Amino acid sequence: DIHHRPVVVMTFIVGVLLFAAWNAYAAGAAASGILALASVICLLLIFISRWRASSNELTLPDVMGMETPFALTMVGLSIVHFVGRQAPGSRMVVQLDLMVLIAVLVLLAGISLIGRRDLAMRIPSALEWIVYCLLGSRIGGAILAGSMPMPLLTNPFAFDSEITWTGAWLLLEGVLFGIVVLWDWIEGMRSSRGLPDARGAAGRGGWVVMITLLSFGPAALLAIGLGLRRAFQWSQPAAAALDVLAIAGAWLALAIWLVPISTLPWALIGLGLLMLAATAVTIPMRAQRWTAAWSWNAHGLLLFGLLLLFKWVTPFMSVALLALSLTIWVAGILQLRRSLRIWGAADLVLAIVAGLLSIQTVVDPIGLLLMLIALGIVLGIVAWLGQRYEGQLAED
Repeated sequence: DIHHRPVVVMTFIVGVLLFAAWNAYAAGAAASGILALASVICLLLIFISRWRASSNELTLPDVMGMETPFALTMVGLSIVHFVGRQAPGSRMVVQLDLMVLIAVLVLLAGISLIGRRDLAMRIPSALEWIVYCLLGSRIGGAILAGSMPMPLLTNPFAFDSEITWTGAWLLLEGVLFGIVVLWDWIEGMRSSRGLPDARGAAGRGGWVVMITLLSFGPAALLAIGLGLRRAFQWSQPAAAALDVLAIAGAWLALAIWLVPISTLPWALIGLGLLMLAATAVTIPMRAQRWTAAWSWNAHGLLLFGLLLLFKWVTPFMSVALLALSLTIWVAGILQLRRSLRIWGAADLVLAIVAGLLSIQTVVDPIGLLLMLIALGIVLGIVAWLGQRYEGQLAED
């Protein structure tokens, strides 16, 4: 395709953004005004490039579904915000520049859709660009500058006396709500019209993870629920697995300001047990595609939750590993999957090692008895199934 390449306009946009970044670092507290002024100038330059392209009956080149001048401006303004956050006069409790950045990114994404016919593809791309820019600026400001709260660790009501602090996070959460709902609406429209999946499992799961990192809880839960719905609709185990892991992040975000932080280990353990049960259910349902996905979730959530709860390896860790070993080993035998059988055997070895580590500290007779009973059950069931399906396993 032949496109209009606005080289001169983009050069001016880069110059404006560099000048804005320099002044944002020098001004510090006035970065929000500089950000707003730079966005207005860049928007005028974008209108010029669009007018020039339309006069020649051409279109502007795209970058990941976004016209190049819009993409350059959104990335540049995010960098200006990041640089302003590193200025000596910048304070974490003052987030007026974040409010300006959110408003500008939403405005640019909305204007980029005007006059476009392929909205079914353009709208998700515009939403993704908003999230990309906000997440990049957030992580960069938190890690490199220390002037932004870390993702998942934000209390929106920590500084009630500073209206820009609470207002910025409430504005961000409201925008995320709208983005999530609009994204799911477009997904439903594409599905109802029989269009193919445009994002894939990794893209759909990654989308939920990004929303979770930006949200302080509510929008993340909405994204997870809608993401699980679409993952089951498209039969994508990888997307569903990422969505389930995002629940842990959403719970942590809620624990910072709403629920007690002590509930996090119990939430992880409960979710891990649910994933273990889901793994077992895939065996009689012959849902082999979902077995590995739920198994990975069960391992990560259950074991990490126990480690957070007890702060060390305990007999319960060994029993949990034996339960995981039994479930995965049985799945490997009945589904004739050698990889799962090897995985189950590895879990058995880890369970024995965990048991030895746990009894080195405190000898708990009840815990030791539980480990021995669980070990006997695992070995007994695996040996019985191995003999029953010996012929089929030999062929596998």
